Amino acid sequence: MSLGQPALLGMSLLSLAAALTACAPERDPIEANELLSHEDQGAVAVLSPDEGDDAKAAMRAAFEGTPIERPTQAADGVRWSDVPAAAYWGALEVEMAIVRSAETPEGLRFELVTVRDEPATLLVERVDTPERIRATATVGTFGQRTDDARALEVAFRTALEAFGRKPSFGK
Repeated sequence: MSLGQPALLGMSLLSLAAALTACAPERDPIEANELLSHEDQGAVAVLSPDEGDDAKAAMRAAFEGTPIERPTQAADGVRWSDVPAAAYWGALEVEMAIVRSAETPEGLRFELVTVRDEPATLLVERVDTPERIRATATVGTFGQRTDDARALEVAFRTALEAFGRKPSFGK
């Protein structure tokens, strides 16, 4: 005796429904919002000493032959990646604040305001000289505050060199 197509379809749907309900959690885990503690099954795996050694060996093998990168000081004393942070700290040192920054074809341009509410600009560009990075500042509506501009350039350079001495992964 063979089963007809309707009977096979009915059995298939019944099997599918049984499988779906058997695998479904008792309640929605997101709605339950439960935190697992170390006593809950599955929250913590306790490994035997041999299993722990095997796990460590597997993790070491995954990186075998891969050179380990260590943080270093900047090769030339300065890093381009440190320019925004050096601009911030240099400006803070001379009582200025960055209000806008932008990338330009020459490098980075920072627009600042002094504590006396005067505009200032710091243009930072990469150069092929031993200093690697050059900063040019203007301060005042007409660029008349040359002493303040030089102070901003010096504060920026001091901060940039300080960041360059700090070990980092940046270039």
